[in-house]
Amino acid sequence: NMPVRFTATQSKQLKIFKNTRGTLVNWELHPVDVALLQGQQSQEIILRQTPRKLYVHIPGATWKYSQSLPSGVYPLKPVFRPWHLDKAGNNRIRRFGFQLVPDFSGTAHSYVGYTLKAELADCLSWDTTPTRDQMLMCTIMETFFGSSSRSYFDRISDFNFSFFNSSS
Repeated sequence: NMPVRFTATQSKQLKIFKNTRGTLVNWELHPVDVALLQGQQSQEIILRQTPRKLYVHIPGATWKYSQSLPSGVYPLKPVFRPWHLDKAGNNRIRRFGFQLVPDFSGTAHSYVGYTLKAELADCLSWDTTPTRDQMLMCTIMETFFGSSSRSYFDRISDFNFSFFNSSS
């Protein structure tokens, strides 16, 4: 159940647009790799072929792509896409893969409008000039700890956030 994000619109009708978030729930391997896995004892293996499909669950989706799939699960197939190695377009290559990336983290801006189970912000040290993400953390603190006449940055020094500090 790996969090993922689509890198291109897949279906306007199903509302699967670029940057839609989901969870990788299953895959369909190429027959060559299925045969390779027969009788394998190893915990790790390098696939010889690209999987035929990845199955991505879209949270909150109520549609059924097909009767054989649960609600909100989209079968993503790999695609060929042209890619230019230079700005002039002289070195054109074809890339084969899934229009999907892992989505373990994001900026405050990319999560606007989302309700998250948890949030972990890097607040750095007390003498660092605050960034937008640090201001977001203070806004979250305001939500959880209530209002105060003191500024957010005065209040943040009252809490021990050393486990957030990336420099330690």
